[in-house]
Amino acid sequence: MRTESIPISQVAHWTYCPRKLQIIAGEAGWLDNWHTTRGILDHARSHQAVRERRDGATWERGLPVGSDVYGIHGVADLVVFADGEPPLPVEFKRTKRPDEVAATQLTLIILCLEEMLGIDIPVAGVFSTTRRRRAAIAIDESARAVALERLDQVRAWLDRPVLIPPRADRRCNGCSLEQNCQPFAPSHYQGSAVR
Repeated sequence: MRTESIPISQVAHWTYCPRKLQIIAGEAGWLDNWHTTRGILDHARSHQAVRERRDGATWERGLPVGSDVYGIHGVADLVVFADGEPPLPVEFKRTKRPDEVAATQLTLIILCLEEMLGIDIPVAGVFSTTRRRRAAIAIDESARAVALERLDQVRAWLDRPVLIPPRADRRCNGCSLEQNCQPFAPSHYQGSAVR
């Protein structure tokens, strides 16, 4: 069984597409395209470890988080600490509305923060860099169960890596790893370079 800490970003990649994590972690590494470059630019400020006071709250950008209990670590884009309220972790995404990837990532960040701070955190936020708005996500038991299931899936795959077939759906068209994955190639060619 794998004992080293797993990056939250790996669980997010798996949630989006397990094959994506396989390519990043075990084959070709990361490749950029327009979408990923835009995401990097959107995150440039949030990944700088900075503390500032805004609107009567402390904003921590690029906050490292980790959990010994769950064996995960990562960096929260932003955590807002307002007096008398639980911390609010916020992730910056290009999506127009929160999706399963954002919910899973934020849930794992919350599990880390809860362990680090010894408090319950019931809600998180996703800031849409395209709409310039923040949407709240309730982090309930269902969200926690889904995030922990994804974490278990990643841990199991890292313990025993197997070839993952591509999903070959609409997500593939904008994926920076499409050239390496070749999701629309005839099935007898898919993944042949890594067998």
